Parts: sequence; C-alpha cells; structure tokens
Amino acid sequence: MSMQTPNPDGETEHRFFHADCYHLLKPNTELAAEADGYSKFGRYYGPTIAAQPRHLLHPHFRRELDLELVRQSHFRHRASRLSCFFAARTPDDAARYARRLTDSRRPDTALIYEVFARAFHEADMMQLDIAGPRVTEQFMAERYSAYWRGEMSSDFIAGAVRAPMIEVMIPLPVRVGEVVATATVR
Repeated sequence: MSMQTPNPDGETEHRFFHADCYHLLKPNTELAAEADGYSKFGRYYGPTIAAQPRHLLHPHFRRELDLELVRQSHFRHRASRLSCFFAARTPDDAARYARRLTDSRRPDTALIYEVFARAFHEADMMQLDIAGPRVTEQFMAERYSAYWRGEMSSDFIAGAVRAPMIEVMIPLPVRVGEVVATATVR
C-alpha cells in the first residue's frame, strides 16, 4: 500500500518508488506528459502500434496494443499505460523490477527515487508475462482484463509457481522526490 503524505501545496499524495535504470531523472522535479499525451513509455510504443498492422508487430508491441484495446473497450476509467509513469510499492520492489531488464547499455546500478502521485492504479505484471502452449488470444484477453481489474495472479507457468509482481501506474504528471536507495542490477 502507498503512504499518503501532503505535498508542498497541502494536497494529499501517495508515495511510491521508481528504479531509474539509466540515471535520467533529477531529484525534486515534475514529469509531465508530452504534448500528444504520451509518457516516455508511450512515446516508445505508441507511434509504432498506431502505424503498423497488428500481425507485423513485435510481441512486446502487440502486447501493448492488445492491452490498450482491452482498456478502451472495458476499462476506460483506467489511465492508459501509454500515458503513465511506472513505479513500485517499495524500494525493494523497484530494485526487483530493475533486475528484470536485460539491456546491456544500462549502468550496473539503478537509482531508486521516491515519487509522488495524486492518482494511481496497481496491477500485477505477471498477468502479462505469459508464454507456453496454452496461450491463445482468448486466454490473453482474459489475462489482460484481469490485469486491468487489478487481480493478482496465482498461477503456474511451465510448472513454476510465480508470485504476483505489482506495478503502480501513475498518470502524469508525477512529482519526483529524492534518491532513497541504489540497487545493483547486474
């Protein structure tokens, strides 16, 4: 759960944590959406999924397209992943997310920032991390709906039980606070 704190204007905010794997954030700043409404995450995925036929998309881009289509059809009250900043409940969870990234260009450490949000949505990213012979489009549509509902996964894929991994989606703007920890990610 988030910790509620008053911001400098006296409004209530929720405190979360973000692993800055590329050391791009600056303390005590505010991140806003781009002019077209995209976040940095959305800027990476949005133009491609808007321009290419689904069958030509890389699986990661297809996942984001399908998630957005499910959201638009059934969960319009949720902010799009393409316009959100991603965070975690705790510094340890943020470090755990950073360790999942496989980009060899990133530094060996991630800076864990506190971030503050007025609104947020929590979802289990394990609902999205599925592979195997039982994966059909219908199965994935059900998982994506469960993701948007905020349901926790409790399944076994390929015989391994996987615990939920909660990601916090924060509609921009988000207030970045101080670095609260560093994490070795390799």
